[in-house]
Amino acid sequence: RDIDLAVLQPFGQADVVAVFAVAGLIYVLTTMTYVEGGAMFRERGGSNTLARYGFNEVVSFIFPSPSSLSTVLPAVLPFL
Repeated sequence: RDIDLAVLQPFGQADVVAVFAVAGLIYVLTTMTYVEGGAMFRERGGSNTLARYGFNEVVSFIFPSPSSLSTVLPAVLPFL
């Protein structure tokens, strides 16, 4: 018996398939976003370049990717 499968045992098979389908959809949409941004801006830098064009220099320096923005922002907001 595998430990990884034991974690999924309380959930139904349809629930597990739905979670993987949603995760796959998010992955595909993220990939399409990076492809579009890479086609628009012919620079190296990945998410930092897209953040610089999307926001501004200061915001893209402090929060280089959307995931870091969503991680740090709740901790910083009470102090603003």
